[in-house]
Amino acid sequence: NAVEAVGVLGVETVRSLLLCLSVYNHFDKSKLRAFSIDALWRHSMETAQAARKLTLLETSDTRLAEEAFTAGLLHDVGKLMLACNESERYEKVFNEAKQSAGLISEIEDRELGASHGQVGAYLLGLWGLPVTIIEATALHNAPSDCFSEGFSPLAAVHIANAFCHEAEKTPSPGSQTALDIEFLQRNGLFDRINAWREQVFGLQPKPEFAPQPAAQPATQSASENGAAGNAVQLQAAMASADNRSEEYTSELQSPCNLVCRLL
Repeated sequence: NAVEAVGVLGVETVRSLLLCLSVYNHFDKSKLRAFSIDALWRHSMETAQAARKLTLLETSDTRLAEEAFTAGLLHDVGKLMLACNESERYEKVFNEAKQSAGLISEIEDRELGASHGQVGAYLLGLWGLPVTIIEATALHNAPSDCFSEGFSPLAAVHIANAFCHEAEKTPSPGSQTALDIEFLQRNGLFDRINAWREQVFGLQPKPEFAPQPAAQPATQSASENGAAGNAVQLQAAMASADNRSEEYTSELQSPCNLVCRLL
C-alpha cells in the first residue's frame, strides 16, 4: 500500500515516481511505433537509480541526489513526446539511427528541428519543474554546453545515461555511450570515471580513463605579465559567455516552436 511504499522508498522517491508516471500517462502511447515503452521506462529507472548513487557517492547531499533521481526518470521524456505526437516522422528517425549507427539526438535535430533533450526540457519548464532537472534533461547528451560547475544532477544523469546504455545487452538505436570528456575534465571529475564504472555500474575499468598525472604549475616571469594575461583571459571568457548567450537564445527557438505545435 501507499504507506508501506513511502516507508520503504522514502517520500521524495515516491513523489518522483508519481511525477514520472503522471508525465508518461499524459501521452497517447497507442501511437508508439518507434520503440518499446517498457524499454524506455526500464532505461529511465536504471539511469535514475544510478544518478542518485553517483550523487550520494560524490556529494553525500540527499536533496541533490533526489533531484538527480527525478532528472534520470525524466531525461528521455522528449522521446516519448516526439514518438507519440510525430509517430511517422519519429519512426523514420529511429530507423535511420538503426541503420546508420548515428546518434539519435543529432538525427532528431536534423530531421525535426530539435532533439528529444531540448523538447523534453522545454515541456518540463512549462510544467514548472526545477531548473536543475530541466538542465539535466536538456543537456544530458551535451553537458559541455552548460555554464554550471561541480557535480550536479546534469553530471550524474550524463554519466548514468552513458554507462547504463553501455551495460545494456541490446542498447536502444542511436543511444549515446560516449562520455563528454571535456566536461568531466573541466569539473575535475575525469579521474573518478573508472571508480564509478566499478562501484556503481559493475563495469570493467578502461585504460583511457586512468587518472592523469597532475600538471606542473606554470611559472610567471613577472607580476605585470601575469596581470596582463589575466586581463586577456577575462576578456576571452566574457566574449565566450556573450557568444553562448546568443547561441542559447537561438537554440531555444526550435524546441519552443516544436513543443507548441505538438501540445
